[in-house]
Amino acid sequence: MTGGDQDVPVKLAIASDHAGFRLKQVLKEALGNEVEWVDLGTHSEESVDYPEYGKALAEAERIKLPLLGE
Repeated sequence: MTGGDQDVPVKLAIASDHAGFRLKQVLKEALGNEVEWVDLGTHSEESVDYPEYGKALAEAERIKLPLLGE
């Protein structure tokens, strides 16, 4: 999986709350080096307030932080 015509990994933002942390790690491992991850958290299974991470991901999309192939 590469972005555009270049041999550059696709750049994607990812975020989860503590309940989704393991799934986020599985996705990152499954796609390996094919994706450049912008991990917006959380970074552990410690209980967190999920809206904080949803907002961070929405804001990244709003400002087009993780453009595919860029």
